[in-house]
Amino acid sequence: MNFLKQIITYYKVLPNNPLSSNAQALYFYLLNKDNELGWIKEFTVANSIVMGYTSLSRQALDRARNELKSKGYIDYKKGTGNQAGKYLIVSFVTQDDTQSVTQSNTQNDIQSGHSLSTLYKQNKTKQNKIVSADVIKEYELNIGLITPATAERLITYEDDLSDEVIVQAIKIASVRNKKSMSYVEGILKDWVRKGVKTLADIDTENQNFKAKFEVKQETEEEKMARKIKELEEAMKDDEFGIH
Repeated sequence: MNFLKQIITYYKVLPNNPLSSNAQALYFYLLNKDNELGWIKEFTVANSIVMGYTSLSRQALDRARNELKSKGYIDYKKGTGNQAGKYLIVSFVTQDDTQSVTQSNTQNDIQSGHSLSTLYKQNKTKQNKIVSADVIKEYELNIGLITPATAERLITYEDDLSDEVIVQAIKIASVRNKKSMSYVEGILKDWVRKGVKTLADIDTENQNFKAKFEVKQETEEEKMARKIKELEEAMKDDEFGIH
């Protein structure tokens, strides 16, 4: 399953097959989980874990799951005994769809003068680029539901920054109460420009910023102290009638 195409098609299907907010939250959690597991056909996850990640009560979880199943977004088989139930994400993008799109793009690119070998490498690279489950999970917990446009914007930074660095940018935006992709992207752009690659680099950057701030504060304090001293000296001169 192609994660990005699945999300893009999901938003195309949604207006004609709407879901409640709880069902959408559950759907994106299940998408992330399946992505994390490597897109296996069926996967199990305990109700308690789903409830913990989605903040849904047991009754709300049951309703959301039944809604997704009845509307054709997932399939679900209830577990027996103490076993967790099995989920299956219904793929919106079929193999024929993927081949059709690839063949169409291939023909257009060949007509534009691109070689088949170059095109194959480009297509393979595009298909392999997906937003990691950790990034998606952190974004949806701290910023909001991830859209296809947001996913594409995040993917552009995965060549230069590790997933843990992108996650850290999302956390910083949330802590500063700037919960938007634009603010996250501003942080990422700044780090790319400064050559930040790891969490250790972020710590170094923060220490450098703090050091500059402390130096600036110290300079201001010294300036204030100098002015106070000059004022005291001027008052002393006036006291003794020195002009």
